[in-house]
Amino acid sequence: MNYLEVTDRALHGPMCKERDYDLRIFSKKLADVVKEHAIKYDPMDPIPSDNTLADSVFQAAMDFYLQVGTFCLDTERIIKFTEGEIKDALKSSSPSVRFGEGRDAKILESRKPESTKPPWISVGSVGIAVSNEEIFSSLMRAYVEHVPLMDSLCTAALTTIDGRQIRLGDPSEVEGSIRTVMLSKEALRASGRPGLPIVNGVATAVSDKAAIAGSSLLGPGDALEIGSIAEMKIDFNLMNKITYAIATGKRIWAGMGPILGGYCGGPEGLTVAITAYNFHALLVQKATVQHPYPVHYRYVCNSSRQMIWAASLAYQAISRNTHVPVVGLCYAANGPGVEQGFYEAAATASTNAVSGVSMEIQGQAKGAHTDHLGPLEARLASEVALATTGMKRRDLNEIVKDLLKLYEGALEKPDPGKKYQECFDVRKITPEQSYLELYKKSAKTLEDIGIEV
Repeated sequence: MNYLEVTDRALHGPMCKERDYDLRIFSKKLADVVKEHAIKYDPMDPIPSDNTLADSVFQAAMDFYLQVGTFCLDTERIIKFTEGEIKDALKSSSPSVRFGEGRDAKILESRKPESTKPPWISVGSVGIAVSNEEIFSSLMRAYVEHVPLMDSLCTAALTTIDGRQIRLGDPSEVEGSIRTVMLSKEALRASGRPGLPIVNGVATAVSDKAAIAGSSLLGPGDALEIGSIAEMKIDFNLMNKITYAIATGKRIWAGMGPILGGYCGGPEGLTVAITAYNFHALLVQKATVQHPYPVHYRYVCNSSRQMIWAASLAYQAISRNTHVPVVGLCYAANGPGVEQGFYEAAATASTNAVSGVSMEIQGQAKGAHTDHLGPLEARLASEVALATTGMKRRDLNEIVKDLLKLYEGALEKPDPGKKYQECFDVRKITPEQSYLELYKKSAKTLEDIGIEV
């Protein structure tokens, strides 16, 4: 579908006030399809293994999206699609995409639950803020040099340039967005992996003009991440980025972050919503790769028991019924250098690996603390992902229940941990001894409960 057709529907679709869309359409229809398809949360099975249930979630998501569509904030109109258009988009989507250049190039493929095909492992700071350019450059190199299993880099967001605060909408945002890409490319070159793809593009950018300016420096093997607005919303700022990406041939990682406890309701509604975003991503965001990052409204992570169940079931629903490449985000409540944070990373990474998708690792400290990012949690998560690839869902279910015992009680009041510069020598790009020892201790604990890293 030509993107101007999507724009036309944003301009001329059914009119609706945002509050009415949230309460009378989105929330109500979601509750209806959950009841109709008898979707029930089971806290004793954080990793579901019922294929019939996963297929029911997929059908519920299809029924749901056909009724609610996508809400355009600028026009207060609903962008709607037919079942035939959704099925055409699913059929025409590519099951594999090549990213990177030279010897760092690799193909990202769709996966199935319990697949023995290794997941794509995207590593980085998932757009979390860092304080200055020195920390940014050192951190990007630390990810590349200390997480050798990574397939792509996800950059941080600069908050200052040349000691000046970056401000939304003025030239500092444009300059900061350009430097984000330049510094990331230089870090890849200095670490000996110049062709490794950058897949979130320009984390510093908020406005469309800054994103376009920064992404003009991306190479043909990179991608531009473009988000959406919870729940099931879009605006012209995002649609302008999408239009630019389509016109210039840039691949889009479609980010979507449904919230447990908001308009989605509980885990049953959330799992249907995550699955329904699959259709929104293809038709409205024009996704090459889908990048869901569901979060808990209070814990601001996706490592809680409810979140693991909802994400695992949604990923199984999508991967069983489509061939769309999906990269789920792992997001922890605890920060770097906190033992529970390592176990959160292990639980979410293994969940993705067994549920039929790939992963991006690792959001930390709720994403709420500047510089609170650590490469060793990402390293352990990448090792866990490969160690659990091919494992049966029932077997992982028992392991994840053991993992939850190690950190579940800390989610209410998580420890934000240390800043990167407290965990690593910024200039030598080497971990502090206590941080390294905690990584080793956590790896040993994982081995004791059945994950040989």
